[in-house]
Amino acid sequence: LTASNTTQTTTDLSWTASTDNVGVTGYDVYEGVTLIGTTATTSFNVTGLTAATSYSFTVVARDAAGNTSAASNAANVTTLDPPDTEAPTSPTNLSASNVTMTSLDLSWTASTDNVGVTGYEVYEGVNLLGSTAGTTFNVSGLSMATLYTFTIVAKDAAGNLSVPSAPLDVTTMSDTIAPSAPTNLTASNTTQTTTDLSWTASTDNVGVAAYDVYEGAAVIGSTGNTNFTVSGLTPSTSYAFSVVARDMAGNQSSPSNIANVTTLDEATGCTGGISAYPYNESFEGSFGGWTQSSNDDLDWLRDSAGTPSNNTGPSAAIDGSVYIYVEASGNGTGYPNKRAIITSPCFDLSSESIAIFSFNYHMFGSTDMGSLALEASGDDGVTWNTLWSQTGNQGNSWQDVFVDLSAYLGGGVQLRFNRLTGGTWQADIAVDNLQLLNELNSGCSAGLALPYSESYESSFGDWTQSTNDDLDWTRISNGTPSNNTGPLGASDGSFYVYVEASGNGTGYPDKRAILNSPCIDLSTFNSATVNFDYHMFGTTDMGIISLEISTDNGTLWTSIWSQTVNQGDQWNGVSLDISSYVGGGVQLRFNRLTGGTWRADVAIDNFSITGSMSMAPVTTPIEQTSATTVSEIKEFTLYPNPVRQGVLNVGFTGKIDSYKIYNMYGQVVLSGNFIESIDVSQLSAAAYLIELQSGEDRLKGYFIVE
Repeated sequence: LTASNTTQTTTDLSWTASTDNVGVTGYDVYEGVTLIGTTATTSFNVTGLTAATSYSFTVVARDAAGNTSAASNAANVTTLDPPDTEAPTSPTNLSASNVTMTSLDLSWTASTDNVGVTGYEVYEGVNLLGSTAGTTFNVSGLSMATLYTFTIVAKDAAGNLSVPSAPLDVTTMSDTIAPSAPTNLTASNTTQTTTDLSWTASTDNVGVAAYDVYEGAAVIGSTGNTNFTVSGLTPSTSYAFSVVARDMAGNQSSPSNIANVTTLDEATGCTGGISAYPYNESFEGSFGGWTQSSNDDLDWLRDSAGTPSNNTGPSAAIDGSVYIYVEASGNGTGYPNKRAIITSPCFDLSSESIAIFSFNYHMFGSTDMGSLALEASGDDGVTWNTLWSQTGNQGNSWQDVFVDLSAYLGGGVQLRFNRLTGGTWQADIAVDNLQLLNELNSGCSAGLALPYSESYESSFGDWTQSTNDDLDWTRISNGTPSNNTGPLGASDGSFYVYVEASGNGTGYPDKRAILNSPCIDLSTFNSATVNFDYHMFGTTDMGIISLEISTDNGTLWTSIWSQTVNQGDQWNGVSLDISSYVGGGVQLRFNRLTGGTWRADVAIDNFSITGSMSMAPVTTPIEQTSATTVSEIKEFTLYPNPVRQGVLNVGFTGKIDSYKIYNMYGQVVLSGNFIESIDVSQLSAAAYLIELQSGEDRLKGYFIVE
C-alpha cells in the first residue's frame, strides 16, 4: 500500500491485489480504525483531509462469502501546509543618500512575513524601476534638477505584495559646471560656397550635449558631432568661425579658437570656343573639338561600320559615315565598371537666348549594358551636372535626344558624354549627329502647293541629292544593271528613281543615299496624305529604306515609315497620314542605307501628296503679330512666338478640352482646362512644349518664352 499526489486535502492510495480460493470482491479502506470507503479496484482517492495533518491508512480485502483478509501495511501520510495568503508588512524608514544630478541610493527597514520576505520592488511613481533581495537600491539615469517620488513594495514566495512604503520625494542635484572649450578648430575643403569645420571634443562632468557653431556672433548651426559643413557662403568672402560646447543643463563652454576662412573666387564658365550656331559635329574627319579624358579607363573610338563585337553597336552612322562609340570587350579591360569620358569644346552662350542640344545614341546589346550620361559644367569643368542618362538595351536603332541648355545661358558651358560599362562585353554604345541650336526653326517657306505629284519622268523635279551621304539616287527606265534585284520598269510612266547597291565598299555595305523633297506648303490644310510606290526585291540583307519628315527646315528629321528585307518582285503601294504635320511648310526625304550585299536595288516611284482645306487657322486676327512671330503647329497656331508679354494665344479649328505645358526636362509646369489666351508669365525664359487634348487626339507644338 502506497500514497501519492498528496495535497492539503487529498491523497491517492494504491496497492497490490489480494488472492482468494474463489475470488476477491472488494477492498475496505481504513484511516486508523475508521472505515472511510470501499472499492472493487486496487486504488482509492481520499478527500476531505485537513492541511498539515498526519494520517495512517490500511486496506482489507473481502470475498463474496464475507471473509476478510488481514489488514495491509500502513501508509502514513502528512497533508501539505495550507496556501500562504498573508502579505508581508510594509517597508519603513525609506530614505535617499548619495544624491547626484543623475543618480541616488535608496535604503529602508526590512519587512516581516509569516513565511518569509523574498524581495522588494522599487517604484518611481507608478513605474517599476527594478527589484532587489536586499534593503538598498541604486537608481541611475535620472535628469538633473528634477523631482522624483519613490516607494518600495515587499513580496513573499507566494507572490503576496505588501502595502507600499511611505513615498519619498527626492530632487536631483543641478549641473552648474560648464564643459571645457573645444580646441583645434580647423577649416578644410573650402569652396566658393562651403567649408568643412572640425575640432577636438570638449569634456564635461556629466556629458557634452551639443556644439553650437558661430560665424562671428551669429549661431549658424548645431551638431552633436565634432565636425560641421558650412554652406550658403559667398565666393571671395572672409569668415571667422568658432564653436561653443554645451551640456544638458545648458551650461556653455568658452568659445574655441577662431578659424578664419576665405572662400574661393566665384567659378566662371569656360571662355572662348564655339560661338557660331547652329553647331554640328558628326566626327567625320576627326573628333572635332571633343577631347578624351585622362581620368577614366577607356577612350571613345571613331568607326564607320559595325563595331567588332557581335550583336551590339550600330551597323552604320546615322549622319554621314562616322560615329563614336566605346568598345566594351575584354573582361577586366572593357568591363565591368569601366568609364570613358569625352568632353566637348567650350560653347559660348553669353549672347544666346535659346540653346538646345540634340544628339542620336545607339544602345543595343545586353540588358546589363551599364549607363550613358550627358553632363554639363558651367564652371570650366570644376563640377558636372547630369542632364540626361540612359541604361539597358534600347533596341537596334538610333534614338533621338533633345536637351534644354537654358540654365547655362549667359556664359560658357562644356558638355561631356560619361559612359560606364556594365557586366558584359555585349554593350557597345555609340553617339552621332550632335547639334547645338540657338533658335527653334519654323518650317520651310515658299513651299509647293497641293496636290503635288512627282514620277521623275523628265528629271528629279524639285528633289535634290544630299551632300552628306555616300551615294546618289539614280533615274532609270527599264531594269537596273544588277540581276535578280530592282524592278523591270516604272510604276507610273517610264522612269523611277533607285539606289544602285553594286560594288563592295562603294555600293555596300552600310552606304547611305538621301533624296530630299522640295518644301511642301501645308499651312492652309487640316489633313494631308503621302502616297508612293516602292520596289524592294533582292536578298534578305537589303538594308533599310525610310521616309522622314522635317517641320523645321531640315534641322531635325522624324521617320514616318521604313522597310527592311526582301518584299518581293513587285511594286508596293504606301499611303501615310501626315495630318499631324499640317499648319506650315514641311520637307520629306527618302533615306536609304544599303545592307551587306550588292543584290539590293531599292526603287521609288509615283510620289504624291494630297490634302483637304481647313477653315482659317486662327480665331484671333493674325495681323496682331508679324509672320515671323507665329508658329503654326499641326492644327493650331501659337502666337506671339516668342512670348514676351506673358500671354500665349492659341488659335484652333476644333474643340480643345485641356492643355499641358512641359519644360525641356519633360516636367509639367502648367496645365488646366483650355482657354485661348494662356498666362505664361510665371515661366522662366526657355523653350517649352505645349500639348493640347482634343477628344482622344493630342496635338503638340513648341514655343519660346523670352
